[in-house]
Amino acid sequence: MLLIGCMVMTLGILGSAIASNYGSSLVFRLSTGISSGMVLPNYFAIIADVFLTEGRGKAIGWTFSATGFGAAIGVAMVHFLLEVGDRRLTLVVTGIISLVLWLLL
Repeated sequence: MLLIGCMVMTLGILGSAIASNYGSSLVFRLSTGISSGMVLPNYFAIIADVFLTEGRGKAIGWTFSATGFGAAIGVAMVHFLLEVGDRRLTLVVTGIISLVLWLLL
């Protein structure tokens, strides 16, 4: 489920970059939002399966720290990409990063 959610999210992001009208953009963004909701719960389930009780709290703490760090870096990255390009460039770069993460998973 984690891999499916991550791939559908990646396809939704990349599809949003090539959307030609409001309707197709809406469909791609909805699929991105729904599939991203599949990622975090499954990620925590994997943490619960892999880590013993003693290390589980530390793993979840690292996850939340990485989420905050990623949000801070992501805002700066999107701002930079909007300065050098447009909305589509931010979506393509984000989609490529999501695809690389999917491949690593």
